Amino acid sequence: HRSHPCSHDTIMPSQKSSHRFTKLSRLNWLSSPSKRLPHGFSGLISTCIGLQLIFCHSLLGRLEPFLFSNRIPFRVILYVISTSCNAFAGYRMAPSAPVNVQPAFRRCAVLQCCLCYFILRFMPHFEMFQAHRIFVRCVDVCVTFVSLLCTISFVSVAWDVTKNDSSGSTRAIAWSIMAGICGIALLSVYPLQLSVNNDEWWPCIQGRYPLQGSGMVAYIYIPATITFSLILFGATLYLRKVISAREYGLAS
Repeated sequence: HRSHPCSHDTIMPSQKSSHRFTKLSRLNWLSSPSKRLPHGFSGLISTCIGLQLIFCHSLLGRLEPFLFSNRIPFRVILYVISTSCNAFAGYRMAPSAPVNVQPAFRRCAVLQCCLCYFILRFMPHFEMFQAHRIFVRCVDVCVTFVSLLCTISFVSVAWDVTKNDSSGSTRAIAWSIMAGICGIALLSVYPLQLSVNNDEWWPCIQGRYPLQGSGMVAYIYIPATITFSLILFGATLYLRKVISAREYGLAS
């Protein structure tokens, strides 16, 4: 018996897209893990503000939101708050993920909060806290140390992804994780120097390159955090079987 190309066993691309849209629409955007801290809604706000800052300011060379002025940088602060809330909500939602990936999701949430701290730390407005230099130095050291530990720990995640996969279907995910580790490791260079040589190094950098801090926020840390958020959202779609392992790996 020869099956017809349009039989029920064949899934057409339009049906596949419709099936994915149905799964996306069923995600709990407003009340998970709680109505006061909705993971999906906070992620949507963070993404919208981040993309607006990138496409309407960073890519056009309009750095007004990132420069020091008498105005409070509301959009940058709102982006940091929404991204941090999204990370904290993701940390709380980790128990709903498979047991083997729960620690990775928690470390991702902690790392995202660390990156959000560096967004504020490198803003020119942070200079007003220099009166509390010792406290700021302690926070710099702690956050840098935690971010480095989280980044290094992802190597074991990439190994675990492919360890029990004989078909090799998750190899793309492993490679995307390793590429992400290399990218995030580069972000750790400046915070490491900031933690070790803050009193001498950072004032020297700012004196020679006055827009260094604003440029790092506009072109490094905000794009990095929003990309990280989208990668984690892709991970949740993969775990819920909305996208395949190869699609997630290539997109990441």
